Amino acid sequence: MIYIIGIGIKGRSSLSNEALGCIRNASLIVGGRRYLALFNDLKVERVVIDKDLDKVMECIRRVHGEGKDVALLATGDPCFFGIAGRIIKGFSKEDVVIMPALTTMQEAFAKIKETWEDAHFISLHGRGRRVEDFAYEIGNYSKVFLFTD
Repeated sequence: MIYIIGIGIKGRSSLSNEALGCIRNASLIVGGRRYLALFNDLKVERVVIDKDLDKVMECIRRVHGEGKDVALLATGDPCFFGIAGRIIKGFSKEDVVIMPALTTMQEAFAKIKETWEDAHFISLHGRGRRVEDFAYEIGNYSKVFLFTD
């Protein structure tokens, strides 16, 4: 199984016991350097998510193909501008379990005590896009949330 596990802003302490168990039992942990560092105590194969997602997908495919579990560590809700879509497309919905956390967007709106149902969302994260490319679009909304690297 491929477990896509969202991590909140509180890091490891934001994870449920179920999510922690999936990470502990995985044969491969995949994630950004910051998230992998949260689990330095585990002796397990690791793959850093970087610009070469094809290489990452191949590592996941290899381990999953051997019938072993993979824990993919993601930010917040992996289904909201996250990696879940790419993993599902590369495998299948039956191969994946998604364990979301609060998104940075939800945390940010809660901190400033604003609702977000009327906000417009744009992701620049990992997409090579710049804020300047969206100046017109941003100007048309009273509330905009930008996801950035």
